Amino acid sequence: MADRRAELDDSTRISAANQLIEILRECRRRHDDLHGHLIGARTRLRSALDDRFSRPPRSVHRADLGRDLLAPYLGRSTALASRVADRLVAVVGGVAPRWWPSLAVLTDELCAPPRPDNPGEQYTPAEIDDGDRTEWWEPYEDTVDAVLDGITEPIRLSALLARIDALAAAVTDDDGEPLDPQLLASATVHAAHRAWTARLAGRSAGDRLVIAVTTGDALVTDDVRSDDLLLVPGEITTDINAPEEGPLSSRTIHVDEGVLG
Repeated sequence: MADRRAELDDSTRISAANQLIEILRECRRRHDDLHGHLIGARTRLRSALDDRFSRPPRSVHRADLGRDLLAPYLGRSTALASRVADRLVAVVGGVAPRWWPSLAVLTDELCAPPRPDNPGEQYTPAEIDDGDRTEWWEPYEDTVDAVLDGITEPIRLSALLARIDALAAAVTDDDGEPLDPQLLASATVHAAHRAWTARLAGRSAGDRLVIAVTTGDALVTDDVRSDDLLLVPGEITTDINAPEEGPLSSRTIHVDEGVLG
């Protein structure tokens, strides 16, 4: 680059060549510094290890609160102990006295008028035109709710999943496309596990619900790994809107006889 600069006649190009040569020299200097640092790293590491191993290992001392703290403190006279009482409480974990304001400062703060609220910047909510289009998951939830509401006798979760392919092909979304069987199976499994802990609050007499009971069997397919729950239809026979005295078991749910053994 220096040889090429000697052949130039334009002052602008010469200035640019000078800047480039200076940049190259700075790069070379930094490279030499880094190279020297890496070369000497092994020597410095060995020196640090030799220095560390030449020292005796540290001894660990565990303080005993009774022997090392309370006994010397209680053994002193009242006059000497009162001098370090505040410091002792602050170090051990108590509140330092200096953290508390004086009575005059506390009274002024309590009697001060409230600060005016800062309204801040005015927020204008974004206008999003959703229209009347339903969300993509709503057809799946509606289909699963219809399936659970149509249960009239106990049925296993595995039996419901066996009908998923035919059910997904028979139901379409807003675009007229059939439902995805895997998504519909996932929604069914989630709904069945929600029925495992059915919510009773706010229900009235005559309401139908589905209760899931574990069978101890596992349901394992290519898409689902779950407990093979038994879904049992039931009916609320007592209003449970208002809180009642006594345990929850006093609230009545009618389930088909013989289902739960």
